[in-house]
Amino acid sequence: MLVLVIVLATVLAAMIGAMAVYFLTDRHSTALEPETVQQPLVVHDTVRETQTIVRQVPAARPAPAATSSHIEGLYPFTSTRRVSASELYAYSADELKIMRNEIYARHGYIFQTADMKSYFAAQPWYRPVSRNVRLTAIEQANVATIKRVEAAM
Repeated sequence: MLVLVIVLATVLAAMIGAMAVYFLTDRHSTALEPETVQQPLVVHDTVRETQTIVRQVPAARPAPAATSSHIEGLYPFTSTRRVSASELYAYSADELKIMRNEIYARHGYIFQTADMKSYFAAQPWYRPVSRNVRLTAIEQANVATIKRVEAAM
C-alpha cells in the first residue's frame, strides 16, 4: 500500500512539474510562417460545402502521448513534446496541415487562407488575436518537422 502511495505521489509531482515548466517557459520565442502547403482541406467528417467524406485512418498510427487537458485541438501533443518524422508519416497530408496550423491557432494566429480561417473559426477554443505569434522551441521544431514530412509526401 505504501509503495502505491509513493508511486501515485511521484506521478502527481511529475505532472505538476511538467505543467509548471510549460507555463514558466517562454511560450512566445519566435514566429514562423504557417499555411505554406496548399492542399485540398478535408476536416473531420465533412468538407465545408456539406459534402460527406469518409476519413481513412492508418492502422499503424501511433497513439499520442498523454498531455495536459488545458491544451486544445486534435493534436495537443505538438505543443508539449517533440514529434518525430517517423510518427508523422502515419498522418495524411490534410491532417499534417491541420496539425501544423493548430500550433499557431493555439497562440491566436489570425489565418489568411480561406480554408484555415474557416476551419479554425469553427473550433470553440480558437481565439484569433494576431498575425504575429511566437512559438515555443518545441513548437518551432515540430513545425519544421511537419513541414519536412509534408514536403516529402
